[in-house]
Amino acid sequence: MRALASPFRISGFLALTGVLVGLVGCGGAGKGTTAGPAPAGALVYTAPKVVGYQLVRDPASTGTHLVLGLVGPQGTQVRGAVLSLNVDGSMVGWGNPGGSDPYIKEGEVLSLGTGTKLLKSQLSGSTLQAAIFQKGSVAAAPLGSQPILSVALDLKAGAHTGAVSLSSASAQILDAAGATQTITVAVGNLSAQ
Repeated sequence: MRALASPFRISGFLALTGVLVGLVGCGGAGKGTTAGPAPAGALVYTAPKVVGYQLVRDPASTGTHLVLGLVGPQGTQVRGAVLSLNVDGSMVGWGNPGGSDPYIKEGEVLSLGTGTKLLKSQLSGSTLQAAIFQKGSVAAAPLGSQPILSVALDLKAGAHTGAVSLSSASAQILDAAGATQTITVAVGNLSAQ
């Protein structure tokens, strides 16, 4: 009959087995655990390929500060616009596009006149609401390649690479006749790279 192994020999064998399993799990060469997503260094935006109201990248953008302009269909005449946008707030935050309002900048299309301008933004969490209107009896502005208004997104410190959710929740224009029309604003693909 065979004698039972001593408890010291069994515990030594189990310890050695644990070390070997650990090395195999790590690749055997002392490599650490697998890393999470890589840190992002820039925001990349691809405009939608549609005709109509859409957000397009402004040349004033930098790698971490993305400025987007709201443009509309060529020749359409408007007196103002209201826009609501949602973004993934864990990756990016709303920034200042360079205007007098903290979150929106007037475009080159509408004539806002002198004195107090009808230009206002409101931020609620990751949702930005923006409004811009002409005053008085100024003729409606024809749309083209120039933006009605601009907004900006800033890459957050510690953001990782990957797709960033950006969408238009709702939008309306004030047309040449002074009537409000609901519109769809196409949004392109946004990613942190």
